[in-house]
Amino acid sequence: MITIQTIIDHNAPDMAGFFKSVSPLNAQVIAINIGASRECVDLCEKNGAEIYHPYSQDNLGEARNEVISKGSYEYQMFMHPWETILQGYDQLKNLNKRAYIIPILDNSLMSKEARIWKVSTGIKFVNPVCEHLNEKTSNYIHCVLSSTNSYDPVNRLQQVRLWKQQNISSADPYYYLALGYLTLGDYPNFLKTSVHYMHVNTTKSISSTMNKYYFALVNTYIAKSFNPATQNITQCLEINPLMAEFWCLAGDIQYHLLKKYDKARHLYDNAKILGSQRKQDDPWPMDISKYQEYPDKMIKSCDDIINNKSYFIK
Repeated sequence: MITIQTIIDHNAPDMAGFFKSVSPLNAQVIAINIGASRECVDLCEKNGAEIYHPYSQDNLGEARNEVISKGSYEYQMFMHPWETILQGYDQLKNLNKRAYIIPILDNSLMSKEARIWKVSTGIKFVNPVCEHLNEKTSNYIHCVLSSTNSYDPVNRLQQVRLWKQQNISSADPYYYLALGYLTLGDYPNFLKTSVHYMHVNTTKSISSTMNKYYFALVNTYIAKSFNPATQNITQCLEINPLMAEFWCLAGDIQYHLLKKYDKARHLYDNAKILGSQRKQDDPWPMDISKYQEYPDKMIKSCDDIINNKSYFIK
């Protein structure tokens, strides 16, 4: 048995899919209410969820920490109300590690987060906005969540700004602030915040590397600036050469900015070859389409252009 906790607020979606997916577990479900509608609360209660009103309304990590002691079982798992369990019920019934990474699938994008933990270890939440556990683990559970990523990006950005004001010396808020601007399509503020994050965080962590990747993306497709795009994607490849996403972007820089289709084709080939060597149970996020579908499409496009003799006429 396992305790599942979720947060419901005024933006909570219809949770029928959530409850249908967790029902095979016979889990204890605790819904942390920070402003949900009566309809949402009624649906939770109808499905046997326990409603909890936290003392902390703004710090979502602390709100989750309050609930840990309310759980009835050895293990807890957190899910967003817009997420459902796709597979892996047997694995969820046979837990024996401190904590587990679980993949979350949103269309072709797969993120990986520590979402399951053993209560007696004292593991807590440390991120007041995105509620990450203060535990780094390599234990990977083959249970997949499906997500529609239904949070309000404007509200999320406001929460991150407040977090930044309260933690001036921390680099972490700048990463999420940059992501918030990127989600909203505010590219000037994304670039400015992303650069600042690079200055204050010089580690080779997953978040710092992905920030460089997003920075290179915007410079490739929006700013159309070759040097910063190339410099940052090169650094990403040095840190993790098995990420097909990085090779595909390097190919896109050659394809879209320099029109060097033969070189771009080689980089798309690398995406397929090196990407096939990547282990799916690593903690890095994954854009599934970049491991075959996208590079195949771009290789064909390069071949079509190269085979047109006019390409070689300077």
